[in-house]
Amino acid sequence: MAIVYIALISAAALVSLVVAMTGMPGGFILFLVILVISIIEGFDPLGYGWILVFFFVAAAAEVFEYLSGLIGTRRLGGSRSAMKGALIGGMTGALLLSAVIPVWGFLVGVFPGTFIGAFIGEYNKGKDFYRSSKAGMGALAGRVVASSLKVFVILFMASMAVARYSGLF
Repeated sequence: MAIVYIALISAAALVSLVVAMTGMPGGFILFLVILVISIIEGFDPLGYGWILVFFFVAAAAEVFEYLSGLIGTRRLGGSRSAMKGALIGGMTGALLLSAVIPVWGFLVGVFPGTFIGAFIGEYNKGKDFYRSSKAGMGALAGRVVASSLKVFVILFMASMAVARYSGLF
């Protein structure tokens, strides 16, 4: 049965990575899959401690994503409109390019979408091109840092769970 759990965790990790790139809480998808498997198995070989670690790591990654976008946008002079635009632009870019470039479109679209969304949000508030571009760059930098951390968190969770279910430790 361990091979089935490993396959489920691996599939959930892939889905989580895709979802996380759009700015949604992808780590919690993986967490829920691991939690359900752990409940089925009576929390063996993953104990309650690992489940709590996975929950807090996934939650911390989401908080960090929010804060990094806020800090990146604000640090370079962006407003709340730029932050909202970055979120909407990132999701829109991911969805639009997913339709054009299957599989990899979400990765290609989320980053320029974040920049363009923040730029438009700031420009619509009456800011000039330069200040709007700075806000877009701050949002983009925040997205890159947050996405990198979320990828690391998802890979950490999946690796630890797979290692436990495969009997590596």
